[in-house]
Amino acid sequence: MPKGENNTKKSAAENFGAGKEECSQKNDKSSRKSDFEMGIEKAVHWGEHIATRKDNHSKSTRVQRLVSYNVVIVWSFILLILFNFFREYIAYYHYEMVEGLGQWIREPLLSTEFGAVLPILNITLVLSILGNGILIIFDRYLLQQGISIVLHVFSLAVIFSFLKVFPFNFDVVPFSNATQVLRIIVTIVFIVAAIGLIAGIIVRIVRIVITTIRLS
Repeated sequence: MPKGENNTKKSAAENFGAGKEECSQKNDKSSRKSDFEMGIEKAVHWGEHIATRKDNHSKSTRVQRLVSYNVVIVWSFILLILFNFFREYIAYYHYEMVEGLGQWIREPLLSTEFGAVLPILNITLVLSILGNGILIIFDRYLLQQGISIVLHVFSLAVIFSFLKVFPFNFDVVPFSNATQVLRIIVTIVFIVAAIGLIAGIIVRIVRIVITTIRLS
């Protein structure tokens, strides 16, 4: 085989190898770029996922939201009346024979210390009524999120007040270790509720920030 032909083939092979290596490097860079872009897309997707409540708010019907607001208002009214005028009926009931006659005995579960919690509880319930009343008239997404944050904060104050004062009288429950067990259960329920409220506040703040950025 002529020497010139060998040199030509050798040069072509070298060029092919160099081209293959360059293509591989480009693919690596493209892969690294794709990974970076994927990370950005994931971050954007997370932000949009947090803000999807706005889209759900827009898609949900006006009637559904009105029903939700009115249910909260009615429930707040019921609790307001119950805790202020009929809280003695939140009790442990048991049937006893008194002088040969059977009758139901009511033992209130709320102690006299409940009066220390009542003011902040009343304020929270009144704000719930007013806030949802405002949303019935001005049904706006950002307004809804803001009112929810305010109500969550006051609900947290109510929970902390209950945990601090703990106005419960579980001694009336005639079961072994009932006082200790019920106290632990109620405390856990309050703590879990507080964690849920804190998470709700954070999520709503993020939604407001992201929605504001998207609208700007």
